[in-house]
Amino acid sequence: MLEYLRSFTILPVWESGYRPGPGVVQGTVVQGTPGGPAVDQIPVRLDGYVDFQPVATFTTTVDASGAFTFTGLAADESIVYLATLGYGGISYTSPMLRLTAGAPSAETTIEVYETTEDAAAIRIDRAHWIVDYQPGALLVGQILAFGSGGDRTFVGHTVDGVDVPVTVGFQLPQGAQEVMLENGTLGDRFRQVGDMVYDTAPLVPGEATKQIIVRYAVPFPETSVQLGQTFAYPVRSINLLVVDTPGLAATVTGLEGGEAQDFQGQSFRIWQAADLPAQSAVQVALSGLPAPGAADPRAGAGGTGAGRPAAGQATATFNPWMGWVMGGLALAALAGVLGWAWRNGRVQTHTRHQDLPRQRDELMRRIAELDDLFAEGKVDERQWQGQRAKLKARLLEISLRLTDSTGG
Repeated sequence: MLEYLRSFTILPVWESGYRPGPGVVQGTVVQGTPGGPAVDQIPVRLDGYVDFQPVATFTTTVDASGAFTFTGLAADESIVYLATLGYGGISYTSPMLRLTAGAPSAETTIEVYETTEDAAAIRIDRAHWIVDYQPGALLVGQILAFGSGGDRTFVGHTVDGVDVPVTVGFQLPQGAQEVMLENGTLGDRFRQVGDMVYDTAPLVPGEATKQIIVRYAVPFPETSVQLGQTFAYPVRSINLLVVDTPGLAATVTGLEGGEAQDFQGQSFRIWQAADLPAQSAVQVALSGLPAPGAADPRAGAGGTGAGRPAAGQATATFNPWMGWVMGGLALAALAGVLGWAWRNGRVQTHTRHQDLPRQRDELMRRIAELDDLFAEGKVDERQWQGQRAKLKARLLEISLRLTDSTGG
């Protein structure tokens, strides 16, 4: 319990709390493009993170055999290490690494690639589409994990209306407003032309090597709305979660399912599909929504009412994300977790499917334990909310992966 409490300690900004130790990370840089040149004599950086905050940075050089080694590292399971190097102007990153007292050494491989301007191998490996609402507006979040079946990093091609090469793109539904992207901004990394948003960052070969997280609102004038999207690439796996409340009717074309499932006290209806071809369209028709200025029917029903108006109280202003985030969906926290993990390029967790139920149960136990600590006054509200959001975000991610693999 003492170690658990220490995980909530907030250190001064001038002191990371990082202490050297017996830890060792050994790595190899591999040329992933057949016929490409050997990779050596380039710098590689190792960063250590605690709770998604950097605490230490080390540098070394890849030797003539493509190997590198970092020694004197803290062997602490709370620290996540990432090794990163630049090749051909593109950043490549190792999987996340952990060192512990019982296993103070880790080995990793970083693959680098030559480049291409051919987009034929692009696909969407996983797409998660989550729909909530407040009176007068849908609140939508999407997580799009792009991958490539090729053996070269895709550096982009030109499209009309954009002055730099773009790599992948996705369509915004008609009427989307308040568009927010976690890993960049419109007009900088991301460019919008009509209803299409394009990314300008390279796409590395492999499964789900680029993650884009977008949130937006879709206002509606009465009590119904249409939501549609066409996917420009093949989609290996997609699921749609629509908050399930009394009186809300949903008709979905392009996906199958619609059964209700519970997540942390909130019910969602879930639709899914696999192996959709490029240019597949998904249409969502919702009715029975609360009109602008009406009361949210969940406010007094014991559902996701936290942060929503009380029963009978009108929503006076359009505040796109307050009801959604405070309602417990925690997609904003999930976006922060995944955005951090994917910020430097290719980061993969390599979690085996058979481990997911165990991880889900452990996260639920930790959430309950954290709630007990807060109730006992052993952690303050800010620490409780921050840690709880991260745990619930990870729990949501695992639940979605289990749903993907079981079809339920």
